[in-house]
Parts: sequence; structure tokens; C-alpha cells
Amino acid sequence: IAIKDTTATLELNTGGGGDTVDVTTVHHATTIRTGAGTDTVTVFEANAPLTIDGSGDGDTLIVDRTSVTAAVTTGSIESGIIKNVTSADLSFNDIEQLDLRLGSGNDVLGINNTLTATKVSVDGGGGSDLINVVSVGSLETKIGGGSGPDTVHVYVAGFPLPNQFTTLALTTETLIVDNLANQGPAATPVAWIHRSGTLEANTIPGTTPIAVIPTTGVDLTRILGGTEADTLDIVSETANDILGFVDQNRVELRVGLNVVVPTMVPGFKTLPNFDKVISFDLTPSGSTYDEDGYRVTSTG
Repeated sequence: IAIKDTTATLELNTGGGGDTVDVTTVHHATTIRTGAGTDTVTVFEANAPLTIDGSGDGDTLIVDRTSVTAAVTTGSIESGIIKNVTSADLSFNDIEQLDLRLGSGNDVLGINNTLTATKVSVDGGGGSDLINVVSVGSLETKIGGGSGPDTVHVYVAGFPLPNQFTTLALTTETLIVDNLANQGPAATPVAWIHRSGTLEANTIPGTTPIAVIPTTGVDLTRILGGTEADTLDIVSETANDILGFVDQNRVELRVGLNVVVPTMVPGFKTLPNFDKVISFDLTPSGSTYDEDGYRVTSTG
């Protein structure tokens, strides 16, 4: 089913079965009820309020803005409503998967929802995007920044709660964990712990650490502490050597990755993939490859 536009208020009931509905735009209040079955509704634009009522049978709502070059500046995903992404608000109910695909602008999007039965996926597309996260639902919220240097800014208002943001799955250059609001006489200092791709929190003195947010898929994690008594411990559970740097309030740790694996060649040594060594992004010459003072030769 394709909805190119509307000339009056529209209510569409798709009935049973697995239906696909593509909405180019609407200029009048529109409601789409998907009915039984696994349905997919894709919305490209809405110039009037648009409501998607799912059936709870594995329905997907895709909001596709990939062709848009203008930046989203005040967009938000809240519990059952998407604001300021299309020209008018989008409301949804009983949707199991929400996919938001942004365009090439420097987008700013907020996520503040408590959905219990909806997975959320955000693709920032091109540009330098900023995703502000206040709360997430019970199921996975996947955020991919796309191309460009992107930032996910997560707000932790007071002392972190157990598993407060553990349903996040991130692919972004920078993660900011903002605990600046945890100040004042009643504030509880936080003992932050980074362990095995997860940022944990504990009290001071310590009791039992709680998981707060995963950091896997993030290049740089910044923690903005609230009280002056906050601490940070970095726990390594890998047997590999770790190269560490401390520069004022920045701690950088690097672990080498094997980029060449020996195959039945006695005495061959693996090469760790450190920065500025071998990235294999040049063009080989015949049977040899030269980069940064190293040469790889093929005998085949």
C-alpha cells in the first residue's frame, strides 16, 4: 500500500496478513491501523499528525529521512511519539521495532522513553550528530552515529541506578556520561569503574558495583563527575599488554589486535595493530606492500 498524499482526513485499516505501507507524506490527520500479522510501515514525511497503531504481532515502523540534507535540530523520541523529525509529530502504539534513519545534516536528537515492548534503532547518517539520552526502554536501543564524528550524550541525574542504560548498544566516536547534576549536600559521590566494556558505579566506601552503561563500540568515553569526591578505576581483564596514556583528565588505553595470522610458517610473528603502523590502506606493488617502514611480501 502506497500513500502519496492526502486530500482529507484518512483512516487506513490494513487487516490481517503481513502488510507493507509506504507513506510519502500526508497533509491531513491520518491513522494507520495495521491489524493482525507482521507489518511494516515506512514514513518519509508527514505534514499533518500521523498515528501508527500496531497489532503487537512484530510490527515495524521505519522513519526514513535519509534523503534530507537539512539538519534535525530539536528532534526527540519519547514514549509513543516522535517529535520534530518530520514536519508534524508521529505517534505510535504496539510497535515492536522503531527504526529512525536520519539524513546528512548535523542532527540533534533526544531519546527519553520508557517503552517496555519496543526496540529502538537510530542511524545518524552523515554529518556530526549529537544524540542526547535521558532514559531508554526495557528492550535494546541501538544508536549508530553513521559517518562523521558523532557523540552520544547520556544524562545520569543522580547516583546511577542498576542497569540504568545497559540496553544501549552504541557505535559512535564519543560517549559522554554526564553526572554533573549529582551535586549539593545530598549528592552521593560515585566510584566509577570501567571493566570489560561496561561502565559500572559503586558507592564510596564501596559495596557491590552496579552496571550502568556499555562502552563497547565507542572510541572515547568521557565521564563528567558531579561531586569532587568521585573516583575512576579502570580494570583490565585481558592477558594482553595495554598501552596507557594519562593527559590531564584524559585516560587513553590501547590494546593491540592481531592483523596477520601465521599459516604453517615456522617462526612467523604476529604484528599488533597499533596506530600509525600498518593500516593496509595503500596500493600494493606486485608481490610486495610497503607502509611506514614495513614490507609485507607474498610468496604465492
